Amino acid sequence: MVLNYNLLLTYADCDQATADVDFKLVGLAADDAVDTATDARATRTQTTVGTQLGTVNRELASLDFQLTDPNLDTATQDELRSKRKALEVRQEGLQKRNATVTGPKRFLDDATNEEVDLLVTFWTNVKAGIATRRSVLSA
Repeated sequence: MVLNYNLLLTYADCDQATADVDFKLVGLAADDAVDTATDARATRTQTTVGTQLGTVNRELASLDFQLTDPNLDTATQDELRSKRKALEVRQEGLQKRNATVTGPKRFLDDATNEEVDLLVTFWTNVKAGIATRRSVLSA
């Protein structure tokens, strides 16, 4: 669709349209700032969660190895199994957190960020079109 800048008949029309576009751009700039902060947080969270998940996985492997010892007494086996259950709960929680900063949710967040960038470009071009229209109007 091609915008019809000829609908702007006076300087006042152009000035009002420019003010409205500026307002939209301010809102988009705020959205962009939030998106940037969210991306930074997600990256930091993903790194932290990944590190924690790696630690939990190593601890689980260590417990599994210890549980293979045929010389363990019942009390030690129960203690190790209890620790393992707690680590499995922790692992599940970390995997769920990791899923919120990767996969489809993260993909859609990235798509939304791209949409904001496209809108900023669009409204910036509209503003330039309004300025061009204003320049050909007579006072």
